[in-house]
Amino acid sequence: MSESSPLEVHVLASGSKGNCTVIKKGNSVILHDVGISCRRIVNGLKELHIDMAQVEGIFVSHEHSDHIAGLQQLLKRFDIPVYTKQGTWREIQDKLIVPKNRLIELTKGSLTLGSLIVEPFSVSHDAADPIGINVFAGNNKATIVTDTGVISDNILRRIDDTTL
Repeated sequence: MSESSPLEVHVLASGSKGNCTVIKKGNSVILHDVGISCRRIVNGLKELHIDMAQVEGIFVSHEHSDHIAGLQQLLKRFDIPVYTKQGTWREIQDKLIVPKNRLIELTKGSLTLGSLIVEPFSVSHDAADPIGINVFAGNNKATIVTDTGVISDNILRRIDDTTL
C-alpha cells in the first residue's frame, strides 16, 4: 500500500431504498451500512476494483432496514466483522438471523483497521443507539452521518476539519 494513496469515499446507495458507503485507503476498505442487496454491494465493489476479501469491517449506523438489508446475506457469504453499538446489534438480531460472534461492540474511542482509523460517535435518530463515524487516514478525514434528526454540537464538533 502506498502512503500517498488517497482516502476514497464511494456512495453505492443513499436514501430510503438503501444506504451503503465504501471508505478506502490503499488496500484497506470498510463499509458503512449495508442497506442494499449483497449482489449490489459485491457488484458495486467490483466496479471500484475492490474484492470483498479486502473489506475489513462493516459499520452499521442503526437497525433500520434501509441500513441492514444486505447484512444477513453478506455474513452468510463472507467472514467480515460487524461494528456497531450493543443496542443496535440486539435490534438487528430481532430482525435478521446473524451470527452473534461477528459483532465487535463499539465503545468510546477509536479503532484501527489497516490504514484506517475509525472513530464512532452518537447521533440523534429514532433507533436503539445510532452512530456516525469519522474515518482518518493520514491528513484526511471523512465523516459519515446518516438519518440524524438533530445536528447537535457534538455532531458539529465531529465534522470539524473533515476533508471528504
